[in-house]
Amino acid sequence: GPPGDGKNFLALDIGSCVATGRPWNGLHTERGGVLYFCLEGGASFRNRMRSLKHSGRLKDSDPFEFSTEALDLRSPDAHTRILSDIKTNELKFNMKVKLVVIDTLAVATSGGNECTSEDMGAALAAIAEVVKSSGVTALLLHHPGKDVSRGPRGWSGIVGNLDTIIEMERSSNDIRSAKITKQKDGEAGNKFPFELEVVTLGYNERQKPVTSCIVKHLTNNEASKAGGDDQEGILGQLWAGRSADEAVTTAIVCEALDIKTKGGRGSTKAKEVMENLKQVGLVEEVERGTKNRLQWLLAQKGLEALQRCKQSSDADRDG
Repeated sequence: GPPGDGKNFLALDIGSCVATGRPWNGLHTERGGVLYFCLEGGASFRNRMRSLKHSGRLKDSDPFEFSTEALDLRSPDAHTRILSDIKTNELKFNMKVKLVVIDTLAVATSGGNECTSEDMGAALAAIAEVVKSSGVTALLLHHPGKDVSRGPRGWSGIVGNLDTIIEMERSSNDIRSAKITKQKDGEAGNKFPFELEVVTLGYNERQKPVTSCIVKHLTNNEASKAGGDDQEGILGQLWAGRSADEAVTTAIVCEALDIKTKGGRGSTKAKEVMENLKQVGLVEEVERGTKNRLQWLLAQKGLEALQRCKQSSDADRDG
């Protein structure tokens, strides 16, 4: 998932369930030790750990350990280093480590070329050796490329080396989802909606609240209810003053939704918004127009939603 889409919080939520043996979102977990390599944002990560304990989801005695020391998965002894850490913590926990989290794959291969099999292949081979030798599950946090619909950033062989791929989705009203887009020998397509719940941890010396977040799981109905009106409102903004059969581009999306375009992030955010609308069947991507720009048209479901939005606006004016 892109930066800021909640994948770190989701990984911690999964890790806390493994460490305590609690079900994750209603799904069975097998209790075991968790080793989390936090390779960026150490200070904020500690607050996220505090939020899990503050909310009662994790205790100091639970078998969960994290490391902020540098890790280079391309080095010849990378798997030896991780296996050593696993053994050390198994002695500490007095139980087997079941989950190892690498946050993020980009930092764990810093200085390498994400687009080559030489660097990324070596990194994934190191992880594969750890999994084979210890029996742990490895969870790697990674970013998508510029086109989020094409999956993990970098070397095309990444996808083939993974058993499971979970992609993050985020609506404009901050309803998030973890969608399984690949499941080896299993069913893909399952989607797990959630939102981030703010936890106040205390106050700093200026009496400003110190906060972090925890994952709050939502049912599909709750997520649909929370996001439905918002999505219809987005359609109303995008097609305001336009005919229903007119295509919109990323530039139009940025302008209509007041998305800042500095540094190219605006275009990426616009694509994320439209991809979310596409996922729920409100719009469909059409052939690219001039300068190879992405374009979207209303799908039948989107046309009906736009009509409802217009009727609601007309009723408000009449009222």
